[in-house]
Amino acid sequence: MSLTQEDIGYLTSLSCGKCDMQHERIAYHRNSKIPLSNAVAEHGFARVGLCPTAGRLVNLTCAHTSSRCKLVNLIKKIPDDLVAPQTREGWIRDIKDIDFKIVSLDVQKSDLEVRHAKVKKAQLSNETPEGKSEIKEIEKRIEQVVTNYHVQVTAMSNLQEKINRTISVREC
Repeated sequence: MSLTQEDIGYLTSLSCGKCDMQHERIAYHRNSKIPLSNAVAEHGFARVGLCPTAGRLVNLTCAHTSSRCKLVNLIKKIPDDLVAPQTREGWIRDIKDIDFKIVSLDVQKSDLEVRHAKVKKAQLSNETPEGKSEIKEIEKRIEQVVTNYHVQVTAMSNLQEKINRTISVREC
């Protein structure tokens, strides 16, 4: 098995965009800063929404993409004369590791954003000073999650560059 022109075209379309997992953010009323409700959502709040599908399809660092799975499948198609099997296996292991970390960070950010919205809503109803310090702590933890996400974006970008260089695909 080897890579087709279509496969190489797909590889060249891949990117590693830093979306900071914005889709996990809770939407807030513009003027009152009250979290917007969503009766259908399990947690009761409205999210800002996912990035457009076209972007998710090629963003290797999106938590809601299939591009990492497609990349693994393409790597499996690279002939042994281009890449040693142990190198391929290492790339696949690295992608799966990055994938696990990105998805885990996405879940953490989701939980923190919901907690932030709940505390913010309670604080706006009661005006408790405890809420302000808790909000600051949650915001700090969200920043840490985003920083850890950036580490994974860099790792995936470096891996993508290595793969592209190895199989002579132009870099994104």
